[in-house]
Amino acid sequence: GFNTFLFEYLPLYNKFRSPPFAQVIPQLTVGISAALALQQLLFGVVIKKTDFKKIVYTSVGLFALLGIMYVMMDYSYSQDNEIAQSISQQAKSEEIGRAVIAGLKADRQSLFGGQLLRALGLSLLSIGTLFLYYKNKIKAVVAAIILLVVSTLDITLVSNNYFSNDKGPYLNAPQQLFIPADEYGSSNFSPNAANTEILKDKDPNFRVFNTLDNPYTESKTSYFHKSVGGYHPAKLRIYQDIIERYLSSNINHGILNMLNTKYSIEQDSQTGQIIAKKNTDAFGPCWLVKNVTIVDDRVAAIQALGSTNLKDTAIVDKSFSKNVVQPQWDSASSIKMTKFDNDAIEYEANCNAPQFAVFSEVFYPLGWNAYIDGKKADYCNVNYILRGLSIPAGKHAIKFVFEPTSVKKGISIMFISSIIILIVLLGGLYMHFRKEMQDSKKGSGGKAHGDGVA
Repeated sequence: GFNTFLFEYLPLYNKFRSPPFAQVIPQLTVGISAALALQQLLFGVVIKKTDFKKIVYTSVGLFALLGIMYVMMDYSYSQDNEIAQSISQQAKSEEIGRAVIAGLKADRQSLFGGQLLRALGLSLLSIGTLFLYYKNKIKAVVAAIILLVVSTLDITLVSNNYFSNDKGPYLNAPQQLFIPADEYGSSNFSPNAANTEILKDKDPNFRVFNTLDNPYTESKTSYFHKSVGGYHPAKLRIYQDIIERYLSSNINHGILNMLNTKYSIEQDSQTGQIIAKKNTDAFGPCWLVKNVTIVDDRVAAIQALGSTNLKDTAIVDKSFSKNVVQPQWDSASSIKMTKFDNDAIEYEANCNAPQFAVFSEVFYPLGWNAYIDGKKADYCNVNYILRGLSIPAGKHAIKFVFEPTSVKKGISIMFISSIIILIVLLGGLYMHFRKEMQDSKKGSGGKAHGDGVA
């Protein structure tokens, strides 16, 4: 209910990838509330009899409610019927399906009951400590140390579960919740023969297409190489459109070439070995086209991709036509990548006449800016997902830089805020020491006056 309330009314909350992360809010606030309460009980106010009774009554009421829940709940799960049905079909016996669900319910009840008893024991220790403090049997510092030990023991016992190799309650295989980084890396991200072969290529920029698994749900390829596929919960819609239309059921090799797919990871049909197959037709990280075709809109642009020689022709919708200068094709003109970084990509062009270049990088105008010889230039959306730029005749240094306005503003606000905080802090310290000096002078003056009278 708390999560639903936030989902409906908290601004932007329903834009989160996983709204149930609202669990973090009570985890933080309950801990802070407990710390503030203990501060008041042990070092702030004197515990009265009525205060202690409130603590006891609240705890008794809470565990009475949890006890009622323990007795009244049926420990069912919304997908129990589907689980029972699946097991019954596999075992060809409805009785086995019902028995498994009954066992699951018993396990759930046992887990809840065990945790309830554990929480009750910890609460009794805590209340007992406060009672001894209330009766002046122990000092506040001793009570705080006892509560610290109890809470640390609680956290340690819970954390130990994450380091355990015990079997999970519903699994036949060991459920290891914590795995050392080197062990996890060696078992999940060890390079196969194809990865090792591709890693020998020192070309600064190319992509790899994995055909062994679903290329858009697996992540191992992206661990070693720049990947055509890979998984991310927030994909660009334009890239997803290309995946669905050209790179899912029927792979369009022209699109793979356009995306600079230099290697594909495949299984050899004869030997069954995993191999790296080199694609000599990949267009590279950038290339010059012979002509630019202007289409009416983005729908026309994505439709034209499948029937166009993308090596020679660039497709641009008319909203970017003002940024296009038709090229004067010259085979002696050239363009190459000279540097690749996450936030800056550099190219070098040598053109005998005006040319039009296509860059095998996804078009994203919110932050990426293009520069020709240090001067900002207007680039356009090409081939539905890539970037294109008209280049004048001559030798030029071209650079794409990721510099979003929001980041620049954020950095400026951060520095200004830091300076204000520093000024306030220094001002507060100055006022504090000034007051101390004034009080000191007043004290010294009064003492001298008193001595004189004596």
